[in-house]
Amino acid sequence: MVAVTLLSALSLLGILLSGKATGTEALLFPPWWDADTSFLAAAETGPVLSTGGLPFVVLVPSNINRNRARGEWLRFHAAASRGCFPAGV
Repeated sequence: MVAVTLLSALSLLGILLSGKATGTEALLFPPWWDADTSFLAAAETGPVLSTGGLPFVVLVPSNINRNRARGEWLRFHAAASRGCFPAGV
């Protein structure tokens, strides 16, 4: 069971980190953070486009060299998981 979970997690990570860059990246914050906390943490390191489909996902432009945001768990190309974001991203 542990091996299946680990392989699934690694597969998902590979999907999220690959794909064509769209000019938009998604920052993933702790799931218990609300949208305001996530948005403010991302805004500390640069411009923010919007929040994602979940309150702990924030969309930022990828053409800016930005430091890791406070509390950021993961950064990935928004094109890798279209269903999580508003249309047109």
